[in-house]
Amino acid sequence: MKSSQALRRLLRLRALEEEQSRLALEAAQAQEQRLESALAESRRSERRSRESIFESVRSGNAMERLAGLVESRESERVSERIVTWKAEAKESTARRREAFLAGRLERRQTEQMVENAAAEAAAQQERRAQGALDDWHRRQHRPAKKDAAPSSNRAQKTRSGPAAGDAAGPDLPF
Repeated sequence: MKSSQALRRLLRLRALEEEQSRLALEAAQAQEQRLESALAESRRSERRSRESIFESVRSGNAMERLAGLVESRESERVSERIVTWKAEAKESTARRREAFLAGRLERRQTEQMVENAAAEAAAQQERRAQGALDDWHRRQHRPAKKDAAPSSNRAQKTRSGPAAGDAAGPDLPF
């Protein structure tokens, strides 16, 4: 019973660990999504700045062209950093996914052990109950057998007659 309680405690711990690793995985996936969105926005900014550069070339506005070049270069740097962060986030997500799956496997194994222990305890309880029932049944039928034995002796005496009873003796069945 104590091992069953310990297994149940272990199962609760495994479930909590699995929940924490699931939350960490979800956070990592959310971070990856945020970085994906930031990268898309950075690339849109690059595109807008290039369009601004082309527009400034047509209009001849040097300040607008210079601002477009600076914005384009800055958007490229941001995109490069985001790509690096995204790769790191992808690795982190993969590690957390592996940890989550390993934790889930451990929890399921522990769950199986708890179920096996419960089944074994139920089987032992059933065996004890059956043993108690067998003992009760034996006790109920023993007195009936004792009562049946003397009446069968009397039947033998009457069937075999007084001569047989005298020769064998009153207490001996043969």
